[in-house]
Amino acid sequence: IIFGLTPALGLAVGKLLQLSPTFNTTLAKGLILATCTPTTVSSNVIMTKNSNGDEAAALTNAVLGNILGVFISPPLIFRYVGTLTTGSSLDYAATFENLVITVIAPLIFGQLVQFVAAPAVTAFVTQNSGILAVLNSSLLILLVWSVFCKTFSEQIGDEIDAGSVIAVAIVMCAATKSVALGVPMINIIYAGSPLIGVISAPLLCYHAEQLVVGSFLVALFKKWVDAEKNVLQV
Repeated sequence: IIFGLTPALGLAVGKLLQLSPTFNTTLAKGLILATCTPTTVSSNVIMTKNSNGDEAAALTNAVLGNILGVFISPPLIFRYVGTLTTGSSLDYAATFENLVITVIAPLIFGQLVQFVAAPAVTAFVTQNSGILAVLNSSLLILLVWSVFCKTFSEQIGDEIDAGSVIAVAIVMCAATKSVALGVPMINIIYAGSPLIGVISAPLLCYHAEQLVVGSFLVALFKKWVDAEKNVLQV
């Protein structure tokens, strides 16, 4: 679903939006790109836990999705989105190399620190999980803020009409999509492009929207799971 169905839906919706002469083409490409990114991690696990669902399955799915996303998302983006401007080109080898350094290498390093080099670090992280969660959220906000600053400082947003922004804000193309991996991936693939802010907008808007909708659905899913457990007990 993450790498097959939702990118296909995103491609269909994005192509339909591009048929409109008034809709911003880069914004439509950003919508397609957003659906090609892997699922987010933390909110998936937390909301599954709060719904009394299978937390371990959610964590496994999310982690595997992000690791596979390093290898699957770039080809999808190259195929479905392509370049942002005429005459520009995309370098898959350089993109893959940068993603490995940015995503895979820190993951391997973290595992080595946890299980080999410094087991005491695990205990420290467990005891200070609240502080680290705040740090994680703060860095994510900084990442999103930097994208918005780039967009408005170069006045790229002036080319987008209100109708295009509203249309992107209400389109649902996947269950969850990752800003933490999606934004760095965009910056690596389209490094130096002045349109990075615009093509990132759908992913940023969707991330906020998915948290709101997901939080609302937690109560419904919790009732569903509890009702099934009661039936099994009877």
